[in-house]
Amino acid sequence: ASWTVEANPGLEFENGVNFRLKWSRNFDRLDRETTIAGVAFPAGTYTFDDYAAEISTDRGKRISIEGSYTQGNFYDGMRRTIEAETTLKPMYRIRIGLNLTYNRLKRTQMPGAFWFDERWIPRFRFNYSFSPDMFISLFAQINTRRKAPTDHLEIKTLVSNFLFAYTMPQGHTFFLAYNQLTDDEFNPRGQRPLRPASQAIVAKFSYLFNL
Repeated sequence: ASWTVEANPGLEFENGVNFRLKWSRNFDRLDRETTIAGVAFPAGTYTFDDYAAEISTDRGKRISIEGSYTQGNFYDGMRRTIEAETTLKPMYRIRIGLNLTYNRLKRTQMPGAFWFDERWIPRFRFNYSFSPDMFISLFAQINTRRKAPTDHLEIKTLVSNFLFAYTMPQGHTFFLAYNQLTDDEFNPRGQRPLRPASQAIVAKFSYLFNL
């Protein structure tokens, strides 16, 4: 069983700037050890609060910014999350998005227990519209992580994606996508090079019947 109660007051200004504060109280009962966001938590009953502040500017502008800061308890640990995103529109056909997420979880240190998790996740997105009915999209994400304050950040995975989409005048649609995942898992020689772990090409065509 789980539940969440939250309050989310905010202000919206005439120039398109939005500012919000958030408080939430969370309850969750874990019947067994459960992995959440890549971290294993022991069975038990948890009640925890967190607080957040969010700000964003007018998305209709050539340059828009969004940011948030969250801090509070998370099950049996303390979590801090910072997220920042900038969207650029140098031309009406082009849209560029830059995003960075930082997440840190600290728990009471116990012998043999996993107590620290820190991640930096930068993302890049590029969209180009040939017309209102045809566009391409590129996306890339790097997942980095360290398990102790004194460790160096390690690149764990690279995610990349390409998408082409076209909607025909008759309403038919065609999509072509390429996805690739690169990770640093050990290979048979005991090395951890970044290499493609999975690749996929997906094509989809939807035909609209006019009955």
